[in-house]
Amino acid sequence: MKDYDDILIALRRITRAIDLQSKRLEKDTGLTTSQLLVMEAIAKLGNPNPSAIAKEVVLSQATVTSLLDRLAK
Repeated sequence: MKDYDDILIALRRITRAIDLQSKRLEKDTGLTTSQLLVMEAIAKLGNPNPSAIAKEVVLSQATVTSLLDRLAK
């Protein structure tokens, strides 16, 4: 049971570190991690459609479309 507890604690620390870094990125750039990933994918792929972006950033096409709408605003 100790190994299980250690794994859960490690996962919680990783999750917390990711959350803190995401908040720092958003504060510094005004963009979420997902929005930044989408923008990087667009720069890398040129003029991609939402499906190509979704594959590149491993998000659903619906999520990417929503992110693109928010970025456009």
